[in-house]
Amino acid sequence: MKVYICKKSNINADYAKWETQIDRTKKERINRHKEKSRRETLILSDHLAKFAISKYCGVSEEDIEFRYNSLGKPLALGLDVHFNISHSGDYVVLVISDNPCGIDIEVIREVNLNTAKRFCNQNELELIENSSDKHIEFLKIWTKKEAYFKSVGCGIATELKLLDTTKEIYFNTIINDDYVLTIYSSENERNEFYYDEC
Repeated sequence: MKVYICKKSNINADYAKWETQIDRTKKERINRHKEKSRRETLILSDHLAKFAISKYCGVSEEDIEFRYNSLGKPLALGLDVHFNISHSGDYVVLVISDNPCGIDIEVIREVNLNTAKRFCNQNELELIENSSDKHIEFLKIWTKKEAYFKSVGCGIATELKLLDTTKEIYFNTIINDDYVLTIYSSENERNEFYYDEC
């Protein structure tokens, strides 16, 4: 399993070129967004996915085609690989693996902790309440839930309280000054993942 962490302000991006490599349907979806920054994030996400799949599978980026399941989860046509993308603030991240996987990143910020009551179960609420930094604790729980549900292909359309992140063992969480990042794999790859910052 490999993870890529890209900070938009740190990369030499060629959005115009990368946009020409996106299929027409996806390009139309991207162009519905009015904010230039949002469009750039989505273009970078597509480029990063093709780059990662190319390296992981040993195929040309030009030969990679995406299809989407009924819930919008992207799949690489004809390739036996699993990947997932997330973005927040200036960051775009991707996980790629032989097994179903999910990833979520959240820029560290103050959050409305009343939200926790809607999405967290009692064990998680107690963890937040007893934490020295309730905002980061909530973001840890939130990214775990997002990464898990994205790995199974249903996003956060499911009742989030059903997943007790205090008991799940297949999470890798990275916390730095800027963000909280969680990776989930259906296999225990806790000691087998590595990441590149780009």
